[in-house]
This record gives sequence, C-alpha cells and structure tokens, in this order.
Amino acid sequence: MNRKQRRLAAKKAGTSTGAAPAPAAGETLDLALASHRAGRLDEAIAAYRRAVVAEPGLAEAHANLGNLLKEQGKLDEAMAAHRRAVAANPRLAAAHANLGAVLEERDNLDEAFECYRKALAIDPNRAEFHVYLGADLYKQGKLDEAVASYRRAADLKPDYVRARWSALLSLPTIYETEEEIDAYRKRWEQGLDELSETISLQTPDEVDAAFEAVTSVTNFLLHYQGKNDLELQKKYGALIHRITGAKYPQYTNEKPIRIKANDEKIKVGFISSFIHGHSIIKTHGRWITGLDKRNFEISTFYTGTAPDRSTAEVKRQSDHFFHRPHFDSALVELIESRGLDAIIYPDIGMDPISQVLGAMRLAPVQCNGLGHPVTSGLPAIDYALSAELMEPPDGASHYLETLIRLPNIASCYELERILRHKPDVKKEQDGKVRYLCSQSLYKLLPQNDEVYPRIAREVRNCQFWFIAHRSAHVTDIFKSRLSGAFAKHDLDGADFFTVHPRQNQQGFLALNRKADVLLDSIMWSGNNSTLEGIACDLPVVTLPGPMMRGRHTYAILKMMGIEETIAEDLDDYVRIAVRLGNEPSWREAVVAAFASRRARVYDDEAPVRALERFLEGLFRPGLPGAR
Repeated sequence: MNRKQRRLAAKKAGTSTGAAPAPAAGETLDLALASHRAGRLDEAIAAYRRAVVAEPGLAEAHANLGNLLKEQGKLDEAMAAHRRAVAANPRLAAAHANLGAVLEERDNLDEAFECYRKALAIDPNRAEFHVYLGADLYKQGKLDEAVASYRRAADLKPDYVRARWSALLSLPTIYETEEEIDAYRKRWEQGLDELSETISLQTPDEVDAAFEAVTSVTNFLLHYQGKNDLELQKKYGALIHRITGAKYPQYTNEKPIRIKANDEKIKVGFISSFIHGHSIIKTHGRWITGLDKRNFEISTFYTGTAPDRSTAEVKRQSDHFFHRPHFDSALVELIESRGLDAIIYPDIGMDPISQVLGAMRLAPVQCNGLGHPVTSGLPAIDYALSAELMEPPDGASHYLETLIRLPNIASCYELERILRHKPDVKKEQDGKVRYLCSQSLYKLLPQNDEVYPRIAREVRNCQFWFIAHRSAHVTDIFKSRLSGAFAKHDLDGADFFTVHPRQNQQGFLALNRKADVLLDSIMWSGNNSTLEGIACDLPVVTLPGPMMRGRHTYAILKMMGIEETIAEDLDDYVRIAVRLGNEPSWREAVVAAFASRRARVYDDEAPVRALERFLEGLFRPGLPGAR
C-alpha cells in the first residue's frame, strides 16, 4: 500500500494521515488498516498499538486505535488514544471530534463541546461536526442552539438524514411552562409526519443515511410530558420499522413458534445497554439471573460501555454472555445465530441499539420489559411485560403490544443491594423537616411546582431537596422555575429549597437517610428511587397517575398494605405531606409501619416464576401462562 492508498484507507476509518510513517511503522499500519477493513478488530487494535510504539507521532494510528477501543466500550483507553492523536497533530480535525465523542459518552459535556469547537475551527464545513456539536448542546439542554447546529449540518449536506431528524424531533429536557409542553408536542408530531413523508429508501445510500439516524437517537424525552403516547409511538415505531426493514429485509419475516419437548430448554435472550450498576439491572436483573436453568437457556447481550460488578454477576449466571457495545451487522447476525425462542428487551426507548434491534424479527417471541414504561410502538414487539399492581384497569389500551401483567410490582428487587451501600448517617436534630424529591428533574412538570410552596406555607420550618441534572443549564432552568412558583406564594425559594449535586450510590442513599419525607414525582412516579428510599426508612407521599409510569410508588405501597400516604389529588398530596411535616408522632408511626412491612416488596420471586409460566405457556402448550 503506497502513501496515497494509505491516506484513503485511513479516511474511510475516520481519520486522515499525517506525514508518511517510517517503513516499519508503515508496514504495521498497512496491516492494521487491512485488519480494520476486514472487521478483525482485535488484530487491528494490536497492529495499531505496534504502529504507535514504532512511531509515537503517527496521529492517524492513535485516532483509529481510539475509535476501535471506543467501539469495544474501552472508553478510558480510547480517550487516551485520542488525546495522543490530538497531541501528535493538532490540525487533525477528526482527532478533536473523536476525542469529543468519548468525552461526551463520559458525560464530560463541557470539554466535549470545546473539542467539537476546535474541530469546526479547522474544518467548518464538515456537516458531521455540526451534528456532534448539536448533540452535545442537546445533552446540555440548550435546545435552540442544538437545533441551529443540526440545521447548519442539513444545509451543508441536504441528504444528511440524521441532521434533519434531530432538527425536527429534538425536545426540551425540561419545560418552563405547561403551555410549552403542548407546543413542543405538536411541533414534534409535525416533524415526525414530515420525516415519514419525505424520507426516501429507494437507494442503498438513502437507506444507510436513514438508518444512521435511527441508530443515533431515540425519542426518550417525549415520554416525560405526562401524556398518553400510544398514537405517537405507533407512528414513530412504524417509521423505525420501515427504515430498519429496508436496511435488513432478511429480518422482517415472522418466525414460527417451535413447540418444545418437556426435556428441551427454552432459549431466552436478554438485550440491554444497562446491564451494569443502573436502575434497569436493579429492577430487572432477576429476570435474567432467576429463570430456572433446568428449563431455560439464557443468552445475555450487553450493549453498554460501563461493565462493572453487576455486569460480572449477570455474566456468571448466564449460559452465554456477549459484550457488544457497538451496533453493526455482526451483532444482528450473532443474535439471530443463537436460535432464540424469545427475546426480552428490558428497556426499549432508552437506547438506539434496542430501538433498532426491537424493530427486527430475531426471535418468534419478542417482549418489551417496560424498564422504560411506555409502549415500544414497534410492530415486531409482541408483548409488554408489566406489573399487575401498577397497571390501571384500562392499561391494555396504552400498548401496541399485548399486555402481560406479572404479579405485584413485576420485579424481584434485591434488598441486600441497598443495604450494602447504605451509609450510617444521622438526621439533623435542628427541628427542620426535610422533604426529598430524588427524581430526575425532567420528571418534574411545571404544572405541579405549586405543591412545594403550598407545603412550605403550612410547614414553615422545612426544606425541599432536589438533585441536579448533569447539565448546569437544565438545573438553572429548574431553579428559576421553582423560585417563580415560591414567589407566587410570597415566599423566597432560597429559604426553602436546595438542589444537591449529582450523587454516587452511597451519596444518594445518604441523602435519603438524612431526609424525613420522600415526595414522589407526579405523572412519572419513582420505582427504583422509591424502593431505595423505603429501605432508608423514609415515608413516601405519592399521587397515582392514569398510566403505569405514574403508578410505581402506588403499587409498592399497595403491596406493603399502606395507603395512608397515597393521595387522591393534588390537594390531598399537599395535605398528607403537611401532616407528615407538622405531626412528628404521626410521621414516626408511618415510618414504623413502613419499616415493619417493607420486606413484602423486596426479593419477591413471584414475578420471576410468573415469567417462567408465561414463556412455558407459549412454548409448551397446556401449561398456564401468566395473564
């Protein structure tokens, strides 16, 4: 391979070459590029490593090495490689952009932003860099600036579907007024209609451009508007299904259920990017590790980038475990090759990988585990696995999938997982009542802000604790909004609320231990956070909503047999919270009731056994399924 050929190969890999490498390094780089193109990634990584040892100033080798390490989920090593690429050639725009992508995945949004700015200063007409900058701004909650970047990219490259998609379907992380919700919802639906009508899938290039969009973003934030999303999800899912089907037509056909002999195991696959220390593994982990291995063969596909102790435990208890943090055709082929009878996606809607895989037909039975508790809207997903106590009477009408109600709260939540992190801290003895609202700020809708000043007017010696968003901009919007709510009641918000920094697991539990009352979020209730709060001896006030996502805490309290802190409406929510603040003896009695009954909601194997019966009912006729 001559220098010109090497430059072209490196460009395809995402970088460009600098000065011609020394002969030994050049030969190694040739081998690395050949292995990279052939998909032999481990060989390519090893060759790139040898190339940069032979010639440390070889910027493209560092950059390509960093890209491959990122694909494998080795983010720290990828970051180091990209920093070396930038140092070797500060004028290599792609090196700055690549470093920004890793920093962004690490939630270091400010430094990522500067990397994208540097890349654009070098190459201001590279449309992809404008999209990367837009994605970073979007994560910071700076919607208008993000959309402007997406539109700039679309102007530079009119066939860039990802840029158009993001410009039309981006939503605020947090809303300033209730009226904004309706306006942005209408804008989003109009954007979806425009994309559905204008995206062409007639040529391979058009298909690839559309598919890049659906593997890059989800519509996660749509579901935090407090509305019934069924019809919008069906529209969105139909578009995802159409694009994915054009890219992978071989995975669109139905697969017949094959009846199993009594001595034949049912092959079940679990696919998620959150099989690590995340709320998904806390609520759904026992679905993976608890199925009876005498009757089920478990294949787990971890598509995330943060393996930890929880990942290792799931790997240990799976019959087959695959860590594939990067979407490509090889991942699809791997899943299909396992000959799975059923696939369970614990969290469709939270990650683009599960979004596109869920649009394919990779097993005869495919299930939405509702870790993100909204219908997938995907025609290829057959069942929604929900919780009996969480679903309202009309719950089935909220899903495109067939609704399956597993017993109780549908999870076998491990109490020991909380207790081993629970710190030994004391509550302040200063007479103040501390109300903790531990939910993500985007769950807190502006029309419900009034509950806090209304409580404060009755419990004057109180404090409300919230936890910051990863974006300071989003946190500032929330602070301003809440200050305005207090001002309407002639109160100074600074006297009553504190937004704490983001916490690790132990710090989060410490806040729960120091608080006196847990205030549940309204319309999107706490689940994991409520279970952790109860384990920290907190009483919880909740107002159940009309959909499953607003009834998590309600179900937990019903399972405990406690209804005194379940409100009927906003006025009742305020009344209960005020009574807990003003009547310490009643609060102590409620805390004692929570403590004496909390064991009922943890380590509950009933949902796991019901999941087994449901699956066996499909593949071994005659056995009752869980309905």
